[in-house]
Amino acid sequence: MAEKKTCFIITPIGEEGSETRKHIDGVIKGAVDPALENKYDIIPPHEINQIGSVTDDVLNYILTSDLVVANLTGLNPNVMYELGYRHCVGKPVIAIAEKGTKPPFDIQNDRTFYYEYSVEGIAKLREQLVEVEGNIEFDKPQKSEMIPDKTHSVAAKSAGYSSNTKATYRVYIEPKAYTASSSWNKFEEIIIPYFYKRYFADVSFFRNDEYGILFVISSPKYHPIKEIKNEIECVAKAAYLQIFSISIS
Repeated sequence: MAEKKTCFIITPIGEEGSETRKHIDGVIKGAVDPALENKYDIIPPHEINQIGSVTDDVLNYILTSDLVVANLTGLNPNVMYELGYRHCVGKPVIAIAEKGTKPPFDIQNDRTFYYEYSVEGIAKLREQLVEVEGNIEFDKPQKSEMIPDKTHSVAAKSAGYSSNTKATYRVYIEPKAYTASSSWNKFEEIIIPYFYKRYFADVSFFRNDEYGILFVISSPKYHPIKEIKNEIECVAKAAYLQIFSISIS
């Protein structure tokens, strides 16, 4: 038997016994589980049974899972943040929402499957999930048109300065301890689409070893260094990098 893929659920949770929790569990058990459980280990956030930081676990599942199903019902702020993070990663995501949900402007053109919270509505959603999952090409990058190919971004155009550059940030990160190349590679895979999606900025790498990483961010707009540093720290945390210092000039 083929090894199952992983499907993480981005969803509002609510307190145990609340109407929100009942609604979400009904959607998962009535539609997501029966549609996908033959191919996937399905992981809702409120069923993660691991020690350590829940936030770190959630971000790791968003980063590494083969598929994400995102329930936008209620437009929960955490859900919207996690959905944006998944989009930056560039892996498959299926968005669902209860009828009447009005997504914000910047994702209105993304395909969302709307359901009625009824026996018939959940059954229809189950059929839609089976169909759309069957059409996903997992070997093909699931990228927004806004996200460039990695080879394009890493190529140092004029040593990292593109023609529309208005601000450049030279960044050096020193880790707390020896860092394996796999962790740096994960950091690169996240930060390139992240900064392009968020700032339309190119990221060009010049050094990457166990002692540290040196790269240049080329942006069409100026952003405060503190803001850039906070964004880099966010990406490093998602890549499980223990940072000693970040120097930006």
